[in-house]
Amino acid sequence: MALGGLAAHGGVIQCPDSTYASIPIAGVTDGTASSCGNANVFATQSFAATPGDGSVAVDVLELYLNQALTGVAPSGYLLTEGSAVQFAGFTVPGGGTLSFDWLSSFEEGGVGALFYILNGDLTVLELIVPDGRGLPGGANSGSETVTLLAGVNTFAFGAVSLVPEEKLAGPFLLADPQLTLTNMAVNASGVPEPATYALTGLALAG
Repeated sequence: MALGGLAAHGGVIQCPDSTYASIPIAGVTDGTASSCGNANVFATQSFAATPGDGSVAVDVLELYLNQALTGVAPSGYLLTEGSAVQFAGFTVPGGGTLSFDWLSSFEEGGVGALFYILNGDLTVLELIVPDGRGLPGGANSGSETVTLLAGVNTFAFGAVSLVPEEKLAGPFLLADPQLTLTNMAVNASGVPEPATYALTGLALAG
């Protein structure tokens, strides 16, 4: 459904708008990193935001992530725009986990949602829909650990702004969600202890 009455802060940003030489996840040496929304990705953290000089439309975000986001919006709300980072094609030979800390902020009433996509599976991490939707915007934070596949993985983390359906009749500003990911690290599945090798050898001998 097309959104009427919206007013962007600036032009529409195309994605990805930045790609990076290395992936900012401790314990990972391959793969690619990019961002959507005039973001930066650093060795120690990754940051994505849609600043006041532009907006990332939801359809642009969906193309970037290769994922439909219609299931992110709760009943009574529609998606407007968002931001995201994506880490693609990184290898964890024996599987393991990816852990990270996150921080988010939503302007214009603080109405939004946070989500992540791991190997094509979409998970809504947090819905921020405060009563009254008054300024300043809502903020939240937390830590998360996800289970990786043994082999090649792709992980994305995003934020989308939401607008109540009743506001579609009048003008409203596109909110600019901000998100920060820090302390990203892969913990690979452990190598068997020497005692495990010994038991395995005895079992084979038996």
